[in-house]
Amino acid sequence: MAGERYDPVAAAHYAAYRPPLHSMILGRALSGDGSFGVGLDVGCGTGYSAVALAEYCRRVYGIDPSPSMLGQATAHERVSYLGGAAERIPLPDHSVDVVTFAGSLFYADAVAAGEEVARVAREGAVVVVYDFEVLLDEVLRRCGVDPQAGGSDYDHRTNFSGAPGLAELMVRSERVSLAVSASELAHVLLSDSHRYDRFAERYRASDPFPALTGELRSAYDRATIEADVYYSKYRTAAA
Repeated sequence: MAGERYDPVAAAHYAAYRPPLHSMILGRALSGDGSFGVGLDVGCGTGYSAVALAEYCRRVYGIDPSPSMLGQATAHERVSYLGGAAERIPLPDHSVDVVTFAGSLFYADAVAAGEEVARVAREGAVVVVYDFEVLLDEVLRRCGVDPQAGGSDYDHRTNFSGAPGLAELMVRSERVSLAVSASELAHVLLSDSHRYDRFAERYRASDPFPALTGELRSAYDRATIEADVYYSKYRTAAA
C-alpha cells in the first residue's frame, strides 16, 4: 500500500506466507510463450514473484530497494537478488527477455520505469504487470479491527497501458478463492505494517501473531478467502 513501511517485522510475516497467486497469474499471462533466457522481476520483495518467474526462465534477477525485504528473500538456484529500483535497474542494456512487476509499478515513476524497461529489455521482450488484492474486510471486522482505518490510495490496476514503446497484448482481471490456515491468514494480515500496528495495539502485545492466530483458529480453523487479481501483458517494440 502507499505509505507502507517494509520494516523487518512486517517483512518476516511477508516472507513466512504469501497466497500462491504469483504462479497462478503468470501461468495465465505467459501461457503459450514457452521459456525465456533471462528474466527480471522488479520490486521482488522477499522473492515470491522472482521465484514464480524462475519457472519460465534459465536465470532471473530480482531487484528491490528494501534491504529488509531482500534480507528475507527466498533462495533459489536460478534467482539472483540485487538492490535496485524500477527507475534504476542494475542490469546492462538489452539483456532481458521478460520483465515482471508484481504489485510494484504503483510505487514507481511509470515514465522512468518504462524507459528503464526499454533500456534493459531486448526487442520483442515480454513485460507483465500484475497484482492481487486479498479481500480481508470481513476477517478484520470479525477480529475487531476497522478495515477502513489507515486507508490508502493504492491502485492495484496500475499498468503500462498507453506507455510508448510497449505494445499492449492483454489486460485482465478476475476473482479467485483461496483456502488458508489460521496461521497463514495471520501472516497475511500482519505482513502490512499498518495492520500490524493495529493488532499489536488491540492485543497489547509487541508480537500479536500468537494471539491473532489463536483467535483466527477459534473462528475459522481453515478459512476460504477471496482475492481480486489483475494482470496486463506487453511486448517491447524496436528502438
